[in-house]
Amino acid sequence: MLIMKADSSAFKKIFSQAGSLNEPVIFPTDTIYGIGASVRDITANEKIYEIKGREVNKPFPVLVGSIKQVEEIAEPSPAALNLLKNCPFPCTLVLKAKENLHPLMTLNGNVAVRLPKTEPLAGFLREYGAVTATSANLSGIPYEGGIENMVKTFCTKVNFYLYQNNTDTSPSAIVDFTFSLPQIIRKSDIISLDIIMSYANLC
Repeated sequence: MLIMKADSSAFKKIFSQAGSLNEPVIFPTDTIYGIGASVRDITANEKIYEIKGREVNKPFPVLVGSIKQVEEIAEPSPAALNLLKNCPFPCTLVLKAKENLHPLMTLNGNVAVRLPKTEPLAGFLREYGAVTATSANLSGIPYEGGIENMVKTFCTKVNFYLYQNNTDTSPSAIVDFTFSLPQIIRKSDIISLDIIMSYANLC
């Protein structure tokens, strides 16, 4: 088992070692702790479904480091791009997926994408590329933050961990941009439809 404090070098080391073994990583996202792997590592992502006991028809959100990475996996509208670029708050967007994206990450031809703004995660993603990130809890069991809970829950199933002390306990808002106007699928404490419309330049 390898556990490291989340800084730029640790992100690179942990994901590199885990990727070489096709294993997932538990790591702090811009919201809560997530468990994920490179979108290119299908074996590791299949393991996440097994580890969590998650139904395969519930694809994982994808974290990206740049607009270019968004456009490699999805077909965002100009409004969606505006929101991704401008919104300072964690916001996951449901977008039409590119046909080359593995079905494991899509549902009904769509993919959920988020562009984190917090470091060191944002910098790591810009260099490493897109990774999946679903909440680090067992399916059907409430999420509990903190690296101690992560290790306690997953110690027999996950070997790679990154931690930090200021991880949020609230998930991001989810906004569906596959309709003519954006629709909030999951609310957050700081995201409202007015905020979404403003950062998307739709009002």
